[in-house]
Amino acid sequence: MKGKIQRALVLASLLVSVLAFAEPDRVYVDLLDPSVQPEQVQGPHLTVRAAPTGGLPSELPSVKMRDQFIEQAGLKKETSKMDQLDRDLLFKKAEWDTLEELQKKYPAIPSEKLKKFQALVKGTSS
Repeated sequence: MKGKIQRALVLASLLVSVLAFAEPDRVYVDLLDPSVQPEQVQGPHLTVRAAPTGGLPSELPSVKMRDQFIEQAGLKKETSKMDQLDRDLLFKKAEWDTLEELQKKYPAIPSEKLKKFQALVKGTSS
């Protein structure tokens, strides 16, 4: 079951990346399994990142905590049209990515709000 969820998150991340970037011919893939090397996943339009150094990503936060962070960062309006999965992905990307990468993935969200959200998220990450 955990593997299916992780594959679904990778697929969803892939789809969001395709839709969110100004480069429609580029796909960004974040590997979740540390046993898979970026060299194993190749393609002419792929940018592949290795799994986080801490191994597999931590579990998702509770909906209550995630939404509380969204509200504290002032992102209620920006996330109002996102579904639960998109909000979870925003949380995980804030946990994994640099602020610069996050800004590229979410260009419609003001960088100060992303920075505040990321600080809240990383304060809860191990």
